[in-house]
Amino acid sequence: MVHISTQSSEKIETNLIQHVALSLNDIMILRLLQQSPMNGYNIQRKIQGDWRITLPSGSIYSCLQVLERKKLVSSKWVIITKKRHPLNKSKITGLKRTKTFQVTPEGEEFLHSVESSSFLVFRFLQTILKPSLTVNLQAREVSSHV
Repeated sequence: MVHISTQSSEKIETNLIQHVALSLNDIMILRLLQQSPMNGYNIQRKIQGDWRITLPSGSIYSCLQVLERKKLVSSKWVIITKKRHPLNKSKITGLKRTKTFQVTPEGEEFLHSVESSSFLVFRFLQTILKPSLTVNLQAREVSSHV
């Protein structure tokens, strides 16, 4: 038996974008780190602010570990000397350590490869989301069966 969703089109769109984002989180993270080095928390906030996508922190940190193992990002520990007390914002408490990530030359090269093949990925997604399109991925041609 097929279950027909009664979700609104807005909810379906949000879920689809979330699904694609989870699949492409490595590229999203590399793009953000290409702009400036940052820690996992700030990556999560930036993704949420820029793209209105909520990625679980576990997904972000495990992705950063994989990217670091692949040498697409590097990291370093940074000491932040001032931290506001979570319950009393006027109170400053000692030191805080944070791990900051940045894109490596290998990561830059990977992003360049992604840019070069983005047309193929875009066309592939179109064939999945809009079956009336036939895409010849080798020839980079699109035709419609409407």
